[in-house]
Amino acid sequence: MVHMGMKGLVLDSETGRGIARVVLFIDGLKHNVTTTDRGEFWRLLLPGKYNVYVVADGYDAIFVNDIVIEENRTLVRNFTLRSASTKKPDEETTAIKPLANTNLFIHHSNEMLATVMKKYSDDYPNITRLYSVGNSVEGRPLLVLEISDNPGRHEPGEPEFKYIANMHGNEVVGREMLILLIRLLCESYGHNDTLTSLVNSTRIHIMPTMNPDGYENSHLGDYEGIDGRSNAHGIDLNRNFPYRFGSNKNAPEPETLAVMQWIKEYPFVLSANLHGGSLVANYPFDDNKEGISGKYSESPDDDVFRKISSAYSYAHANMHLGPKCTLGDLFFEQGITNGAAWYLVEGGMQDWNYLNSNCFEITIELGCHKYPFANALESFWMDNREALIAYIQQVHTGVHGFITDNEGHLLSNVTLKVKGIEHDVVSAADGDYWRLLVPGKYSVTAQHLDYMPQTKSVTVPEIGTIQLNFTLTLAESTTPLPSELPTPETIKVAGYANNDQLLSSLRQLEALYPDIVQVAEEKSSSSHSRPFVSVIMTNQTGGPSENKVHVALIGGLYSMQPVGRELLVRLLYRLAEYHQKK
Repeated sequence: MVHMGMKGLVLDSETGRGIARVVLFIDGLKHNVTTTDRGEFWRLLLPGKYNVYVVADGYDAIFVNDIVIEENRTLVRNFTLRSASTKKPDEETTAIKPLANTNLFIHHSNEMLATVMKKYSDDYPNITRLYSVGNSVEGRPLLVLEISDNPGRHEPGEPEFKYIANMHGNEVVGREMLILLIRLLCESYGHNDTLTSLVNSTRIHIMPTMNPDGYENSHLGDYEGIDGRSNAHGIDLNRNFPYRFGSNKNAPEPETLAVMQWIKEYPFVLSANLHGGSLVANYPFDDNKEGISGKYSESPDDDVFRKISSAYSYAHANMHLGPKCTLGDLFFEQGITNGAAWYLVEGGMQDWNYLNSNCFEITIELGCHKYPFANALESFWMDNREALIAYIQQVHTGVHGFITDNEGHLLSNVTLKVKGIEHDVVSAADGDYWRLLVPGKYSVTAQHLDYMPQTKSVTVPEIGTIQLNFTLTLAESTTPLPSELPTPETIKVAGYANNDQLLSSLRQLEALYPDIVQVAEEKSSSSHSRPFVSVIMTNQTGGPSENKVHVALIGGLYSMQPVGRELLVRLLYRLAEYHQKK
């Protein structure tokens, strides 16, 4: 029976030598194994599929998906780990040095926070940009510091990442960790190869507080209270995003709207929302159709979310051990949990990110104490420092590339579909895209309404990302509408057309194109109501239509929203003119 399961070596990618004391975690099993001094390991396993996480001090951890163990056979499987730095471990530039100035480990008021962020923006203008995404209820700016080698612009092909903290105003550890992270990234640039490379290859956005108003109402020493949790309107911002099932009884708050617009404006790939009150990395989905807590709510990218959550928990000093805050707390295996399996959250930010953008977000609970005394902050920093960096590095996994047409033009809004995963991403304004995936073989399709779809196979490596470009050919039945088509004189009116002008435009259209346009007025039963006007556009109007596909476009449903009817009149003229030209 000793010859069942998996055995092999864990090797250094540069030297090819075995690595000692590497821990191999099997997803879903509570027993781990460690390599010998020569890098050897043996792991007894029953037949089946397993996901393996390989972790060693000083190396980038790897996650290997769907390892198959067959009956009555031993799988020989070697793993290769890459040093966490590009240089040898004994060189000074590899280690992330601790922040020596103990005065840094203090609580920053909103005013102090703004001052510190401005200081780093002023001191490091070549790699930073300070901006605001909006204001809180009480008018405080929601500040973001961008850290990149070309701040202020998106570099084609470079992924964008964000950290958000202090969404609950009384959960303050995250805002202090992000201030320290800002200092670490800025002061290490040009001196630490790992962090310099990270800044050069990633556009990083850091928002230390999403709820500055709530912070004003929180108090030092709060362990598990709620004072300051909500914003100035008393709304929990992590229950304020649009619901996945049903509707949110509370309209989005100013802070929520600002962050939603921010997410739509930038092509974020990966994000984390830092909270407090427990010690765990929590991933989507946070809710389920049944509306009950304790039921696992799996997203289409469950494997990816488990991987990136584990990247944080295993880089953390002890999160992966699953310590409890109180005896009654759940045990979080490997320091990660599905949101709804823990407790139900409707209107949460991480689910909204995933469902409404290209961004994958998790929620990280940094510790049991929500507002600890300042003398605990250094310990929090030492526990989280490596994990904050390791999580950013996850943005450089999966597949990425560019999408162009046959003439080399970059194509935006192209949908990238991965076979077997019911979640798509779209290309950004520069034709670039990023798709987080666990290691394995995939079939990826790029598709756009105006182009022929293209499908390619790709193998995502265990370490890093792989580039996969697409060149799309214009569909034969699709020719771009000529931009020089004139706007008819009858609808060149100052402002919006009134009802009489609108009807006149449609009657002129019918007179110009009687073979394809038919205008109808349906009288209302009320003597005070205007008739309903409709237009039928089809080849051979008045002929048989039972074998045709019927499409209804309706405008002007609400009188205070007239844009739709204006667009429909122009669309009808364009279609008629283009039909005649063809």
